[in-house]
Amino acid sequence: MKEVVERLDLNNSYTVKRGLREDVLYRESPVLFAELDTLKSVPVSFTFVLNKDNKINISDISVNYAPFNKDVVATFGDSIQFGKIKFLVVKPNWNASAYVGQKIHYSHFSVKSAASALIGGLATALSNEKTSIVDISFTSPSIQEADDILTTLIQVYNEHWIRERNQIAVSTSRFIDDRLGVIEKELGNVDSDISSYKSENLMPDVQAVSSMYMNQASSAQTEVSNLSNQISLAEMVRSQLSGDSFDKPLPVNTGLVNADILSNISQYNTTVIERNRLLELTGETNPVVKDRTQVLRTLRGNILASINAYIATLRAQKANAQRQASVSNSKIAANPAQAKYLLSVERQQKVKESLYLFLLQKREENELTQAFTAYNTSIIEEPHGGWTPTFPNKQNIWMMAFLCGFGLPIAFFVAREMLDTKVRGKKDLSSLSIPYIGEIPQNAPKRRGLDRLRKKKIAQKREIVVADGKRDMLNEAFRVVRTNLEFIGTTDSKCKVITITSANPGSGKTFISINLAKSLALKDNKVLLLDLDIRKGSLTKMIGKTDKGMTNYLVGKVSADEIITRNIDNTPLLDAVCMGPVPPNPTELLSSKKLDDFVDSMKEHYDFIIIDCPPVELVTDVRIINRLTDLTIFVIRSGVFDKEELTTVQEFYDEDRYHNMAILLNGTDINSGYGYHRYSYSYHYGYTYESSK
Repeated sequence: MKEVVERLDLNNSYTVKRGLREDVLYRESPVLFAELDTLKSVPVSFTFVLNKDNKINISDISVNYAPFNKDVVATFGDSIQFGKIKFLVVKPNWNASAYVGQKIHYSHFSVKSAASALIGGLATALSNEKTSIVDISFTSPSIQEADDILTTLIQVYNEHWIRERNQIAVSTSRFIDDRLGVIEKELGNVDSDISSYKSENLMPDVQAVSSMYMNQASSAQTEVSNLSNQISLAEMVRSQLSGDSFDKPLPVNTGLVNADILSNISQYNTTVIERNRLLELTGETNPVVKDRTQVLRTLRGNILASINAYIATLRAQKANAQRQASVSNSKIAANPAQAKYLLSVERQQKVKESLYLFLLQKREENELTQAFTAYNTSIIEEPHGGWTPTFPNKQNIWMMAFLCGFGLPIAFFVAREMLDTKVRGKKDLSSLSIPYIGEIPQNAPKRRGLDRLRKKKIAQKREIVVADGKRDMLNEAFRVVRTNLEFIGTTDSKCKVITITSANPGSGKTFISINLAKSLALKDNKVLLLDLDIRKGSLTKMIGKTDKGMTNYLVGKVSADEIITRNIDNTPLLDAVCMGPVPPNPTELLSSKKLDDFVDSMKEHYDFIIIDCPPVELVTDVRIINRLTDLTIFVIRSGVFDKEELTTVQEFYDEDRYHNMAILLNGTDINSGYGYHRYSYSYHYGYTYESSK
């Protein structure tokens, strides 16, 4: 890929901004910048504009990620310099007039970084597991650029493959040429010796003299010749193994008939090529290169041992054949010594001629192999790109937008619902078998916008919201509770004593007590509010009278009439008894007989006595007051009471720990989907929320 980058000049990028995206100007830029050698490893970027007068304004220059605080004006053919960095401004050979006057961004990267970036867009996959067809694709914003990259990549791959393939053939050709030169010289010397010897000694025709014996020696001579050829070839190969260099492959196709030696030579040549390829990328100190060197050293030793053993075998065979020839030739004892010498020289001539012709044939075969080496790949279909963008995919974007627009809010509310452990509405109380007398919506301003998603509970205002003639949600909710109380049977006595308590502080007991009392009073019921939360006295603080109260009466300092406050909130039928001073012994006072006498005496004058009590289980006051109670209203505050505590409330009811328990849900959010408008009797129809101030 680095070679592809260099051939196509892809480490120089030209882009133009169109809307929100930047388009690549591949073979379209109106100006080209040729980098010099000093620029190879330095990243450079700038913005340029080609004007109609062929002036090029260069600005926003950055060299090695550092700003170059100077603008440059150049023309075609100029050499521009940013510090030590030089460019040559080149006019392209294509028509780029459409980009005259536009801002174009130029970036130069190193070849290595550009190749790494391009590899990220390259993908290969087998077309089918049973075939050798490979699908190669490249993702690029420019169709022409992608086509050129794929075409050049395949071309570079084939060139590398051919170059590696021909290394063995080139080495073999060089070896054959060297040996042909030596044998040609030796053959010329032998021919000259024969001619000179015949001229000097007037040699007759030896063949005619010894024809009767030649048939016997013919087979032996042929064998000796073949064995001599094999010995010479083996010695030639052995001579190539001398030295310490492992860079050159050994010659093949030399005519050796030993299969083991040929196999070792083939393995040796393959390892040499692999080691040379590794040396191009790394050094000799690389562990893999060292390993290949050791393998070559071992193979060379094996080949030498095999050749030596093979030569020894050939020589033994040759000696045997020569002995057979010697037996036949000894019978030509009558021939002159000159004929014997001439015969020996002619024999050498035949060996040299045979070896010479053999090497000429192998050279031609090697040249043909090198000339007709074909690529190991072929292009089935030329690279081509479609005009439909592969990225970004509009369908996927619309799908993701749809999922984000609908799925995320749904997931948010589902998760919020699943992770919410607080009681929010009547459906959360469905597991209880305790009578349910109603719910009171949140007495606070309506939350708007994102504030509606917040779980933080807005404090309920401690004020009297029930009033005669008002038709808002709070008044209607208290009327529903008042109506439900009338259907709950308690005792046959005229007066009902109602205790209001809760599990948590801040559940709105005091708010419920005073507003429920006023709602009952507005229906012509005489109601007495009794503040028996003598540790805190929230009801007393709302009424505003703290000088005398129940604690004064229980210690015997005042009479019953003195502690009763009449006409609460200008309501004639609503009276109240405040707490009085905080006593040091509240439990003992609540257990006194005087409290029983007081409640019994008040029953003769009132229709309802509503007692505001502290939370259960925190103190024992509610259990003590329970002896006076006809009905216990257990207030559960929406958003405060935990669902896990509902089992405890059910146990209170099952064990009859508090007389005639009933549940009242307080502080439901009318905007959250949990509240009053979903579970009540739709009293909000026709009404709007109004402040109770």
